[in-house]
Amino acid sequence: MTDPPRLIEAAFPLKQALLDFVHEKNVRHGHISTLHIWPARRPLAACCAALIATLLPDPDTPEERKELLEKIGGRVVQKTERKRLASGRVVETVCEETEGGILHWGRETENRDTLEWFRQEIRNAYGGRAPRVLDPFAGGRAIPLEAMRPACEVTAIILPRHLHVDLVGSA
Repeated sequence: MTDPPRLIEAAFPLKQALLDFVHEKNVRHGHISTLHIWPARRPLAACCAALIATLLPDPDTPEERKELLEKIGGRVVQKTERKRLASGRVVETVCEETEGGILHWGRETENRDTLEWFRQEIRNAYGGRAPRVLDPFAGGRAIPLEAMRPACEVTAIILPRHLHVDLVGSA
C-alpha cells in the first residue's frame, strides 16, 4: 500500500499563514502565547497550516487544491484603515487580511463548522481514526496545541527549559 502525496508536497497557504501570523503576533490579551514566554515560539497559524496540509492528501485537480487551500487559509482581501493623527489629519492605509479559513486567531466560533469538516476529512484520510502526531521537541507547545484542534492523538516531549538550553548549547 502506497501513501498518497500530501497537500503540503504540492501547495501551502503561505500568504494567508503570514498574514494571520502578523495578526497573532499583535494580539496582547487572550492569546495562548501570553501564558508563558518561550524564546523560540512558533506561529500558531503556520503550525496549523503545516499540520493540516501534511495530514491531508493532495486533491486530484488544481481547482480542488485551490478550494482546499482557501478552506485552510481563507481568502486574501484588501482593507482600508483610517487613522486620525494628532494634527487632525486622517491617513488611509490599505492593508491585506484574510477572510474565512481556520488560521486566524479569534475566529474560532465563526469557523467551528470548517474545523469540524477538517476533523472529519483527516479521520477519513486515516481510515476513520485520528492520526498520531509526535513532537519530540515541544518547547513552546505550538505544534501539539494545533494538532489537538483537528482531534489528533498527540504525544509531546517537553524538556525543562534549563535542560533544553544545555542540549542545544552542546550540539
